[in-house]
Formats: sequence, C-alpha cells, structure tokens
Amino acid sequence: AYVNYTNIAVPAEYFDVSLITVNNGPIIASEFRPIRRADNSIWGYGAQLLLDEGAQVISHQDPNAGLSVTLYGFSNQMSWGCTGGTGLSPVAIPRVQCNDVTVIENVGNAIVQCERSGLVDESVSFTITTVDGTAMAGTDYTAVTAQTVTFASGQSTTTFSVSIINDFIPEQVERFTTSLIPNPNVIFTSNNPVVTIEDDDGITVEFSDPVYSTFESTGVLRAALVSSLPLSTAYQIRIRFSSGNATRNVDFTSTPLRLRFPAGVTRVNFTVPITVDGVFEGTESFNLRLDLTPGAEALRVREGDQNTAIGRIIDQDVTVSFERPTYSVNETDGPARPTLVLSN
Repeated sequence: AYVNYTNIAVPAEYFDVSLITVNNGPIIASEFRPIRRADNSIWGYGAQLLLDEGAQVISHQDPNAGLSVTLYGFSNQMSWGCTGGTGLSPVAIPRVQCNDVTVIENVGNAIVQCERSGLVDESVSFTITTVDGTAMAGTDYTAVTAQTVTFASGQSTTTFSVSIINDFIPEQVERFTTSLIPNPNVIFTSNNPVVTIEDDDGITVEFSDPVYSTFESTGVLRAALVSSLPLSTAYQIRIRFSSGNATRNVDFTSTPLRLRFPAGVTRVNFTVPITVDGVFEGTESFNLRLDLTPGAEALRVREGDQNTAIGRIIDQDVTVSFERPTYSVNETDGPARPTLVLSN
C-alpha cells in the first residue's frame, strides 16, 4: 500500500482555489476547511491534496501567497518527498506593507506606517535605507542607512521616522524613497514607500531689477516681475505707482496696474505709459510698488526682497539758451560775442 496525500494551508487573504495549481493545472483537493486561531477567528483554509506519482509543483498564482513547492509522489512505502520552494505553511512568514506619506517641510519628522498580517504572535524586524529622488539627503532630509524597524510580539502596526530638513528656500514638491531591504523573515507586499515633501516657504514674486530706465521719446517704460518657481495656478498681482521727481499723471500714468501671472511661467513683462511732452525736464524718476492681491496666502505666494523698484525717465528734448544772462563789452573792444548752449 502507499500513501500519496499531503496537506496545504493558504491564508484567508489569498484563498482562491482557482489560483492554486498543480503542475500549472487546476488543483484536485478534498473539501477546504477553515483553519482557526486560538480566538476562533479564521486564519485561512486547508485541504488534503492527492498526489500523483512523480514530481509535482504546487503553487499559487499570487507570489505573495508564499505557496510554491515541489513534491514527489511515490508508489512505495516512502509515501512522498519534498524539495525547494517557500514551503507549505505561509502563515510562518508575516506580510509587511509600508505606506507612502506626504509631509510639510517644517513637520520635523516624516512618519511612515507599516502593517503586518499573517503571523503576529512573534517579534519580527526588517531594515530600511533611504534613497534620493528629487529630495536630496543632507539638503532636504537626513539619510538613514540600515535602520532597524521592529514589530513587537502581538503588534500588527509599527512606524519608523526620517528627519526632514526645514530651510527657507522656496522649492517645488520633492520626493525620496525608503527602500525595504529584502529579508527572509518577512514578505513585503508593498512597493518601497515614497516620502513626499511639500514646501512651506511659498513662492516669491518680485521685480526683476531695482531700476528700469527709458527715454521719454519711447513713450513706455519696460519692466518685469519674476517668481522663484512656476505658479501652479494663474494669479493676479497689483503694481502701484508714486511720484519721485516725476509727477504722476503728468510724466507717467499712475493708475494701479493689474497684472496676470500665468501658471507655469517664472517671468511676466509689463509696460508703464510715459508722457512725451516736448519739454526738456532732465532725468526724472518715479516709484513702483508690488501689492499682492487677496488669495496670495492660499497659493503660498509672498513678496520677495525686491518688492519695490524705480522708474527713470531720461529726457531727450533740446532747448537753446544763452550761456549767461548778461554780457558786457567795452565800446572799444569791438562786437559783443554772447554764447548759445544746447540743453542736451
């Protein structure tokens, strides 16, 4: 007589008879029955498997199920043998999933939560190492190398942390990865968790230059606003004007300017109308002042250091005049010789 039977056990979360195969064919098994924990909750399902003579590969189509083994059926007293694979008792290897997390730059530490299923009665550990992405170790976060993460006995959740560096430089969203180091004691059921850092410094908007100059004859002063990063949403900005030695609404148009800063760009050019009057006035100047409109706080837009600028109007008008108001000459000296001068 010979015995060609063995038992298999599959965790409840992976139990699907259609996914369990013998030699890539459907499994032939007796009725599956629940396998219960001490608290009577169902861990999984087990069945007695009839083995044919010869080598047979029993596997689960989901590699995370932990079921992959080669069995040998015999027609003699030795019954069956076994070799290779990860074994017939997946419950012995806990499954671990670690989740992505998004934090604000000034949070201090990014806390990554991990969960395990399967065997929770025993303590188990694994290690993690950080890997740069757009976020760089030493600049955006503190690197971690082979940090141990532990589930205590009976614990189904745990966390680990990575220190985030808070600077005062406006930046785009940055990311780095926490690599889960392969470990025979656990099966990772998630990808390496990604830590996303959102900047808390906001985007600065300011004048591109401290002084803008133009000749009066051009009729316009050309200037520009720049942002430290592209805006994610279009935004309205006001520019206000005040007199220097140039007179508002006489030498330049002082009506506040509403300027649309489109999304996705870092520079917007604008012009200020200048009055061409034909009167020589010398070089005159006026002041420009940035004024953020409501909604800036929600978009995390703030004024940069260069929030004011000066507009210079260089006059090219020409006047002719005597060099001196009075000229004197003796009658015996001959003709008087007054001098004319041009203003420009």
